Amino acid sequence: MSEFKELQPGVHLARVVVGGNVDTAQVKVINLNEARVRLDKVQLLGSFLPLEVERPEMCDRRHAPVDHKSPVVTLLKDLQEGVTPDILAKAEELLNKY
Repeated sequence: MSEFKELQPGVHLARVVVGGNVDTAQVKVINLNEARVRLDKVQLLGSFLPLEVERPEMCDRRHAPVDHKSPVVTLLKDLQEGVTPDILAKAEELLNKY
């Protein structure tokens, strides 16, 4: 992952995540100035930091512990009155999924 950085006044490098096995990477740079700017071909734009990305298919949210601050718990608590256990279980499944 690259860090957000101002390369020169008004010219910013966006934070970007790239795959681990690449020789080249595309980065996003925005010029907020009225005039054009020129970046040197060999200019060092920044460095990349290691990052571990958790993929949804790698985590099983159905078995993950839910703490008392979880928005899912809060939403389900508000739903409990007048909702059948079957509907409540389906709502919990959908909230955890999305």
